[in-house]
Amino acid sequence: MPLSLPRTHFRGEALLANGTTAPGQLYAMGGSAGGLLMGAVVNMRPDLWKGVIAGVPFVDVINTMLDASIPLTTSEYDEWVAKLRDVHRGNNKIYLVTDMEAGHGGKSGRYNALKDDALEFAFLLDLAGIKP
Repeated sequence: MPLSLPRTHFRGEALLANGTTAPGQLYAMGGSAGGLLMGAVVNMRPDLWKGVIAGVPFVDVINTMLDASIPLTTSEYDEWVAKLRDVHRGNNKIYLVTDMEAGHGGKSGRYNALKDDALEFAFLLDLAGIKP
């Protein structure tokens, strides 16, 4: 059975087709299970996206679920940086932010959440070539 593309691809293609956006100006964001989706869409159609934010992505589902010794995979952070560098192709930017003082939903508190949002928007603005 062929692997089907997530609906996100079709929405992205529809936005391009109807002129809502232009090639090289399409961005996507998802967290947790949505981060898993972002990992899938960016790997299946890297040509479609200018930038993707995968917040707390659950991207190694099979190995994580099969390894009973990994409670929350916190010991794997260093391996994720190394793996991204190892398989990175092209000249696109990869920013990996690991905050050991935050939980699954980020830091608590209204202002800390706004700082996290600002960091994500700064990444997207940088990709768009918009400088301060």
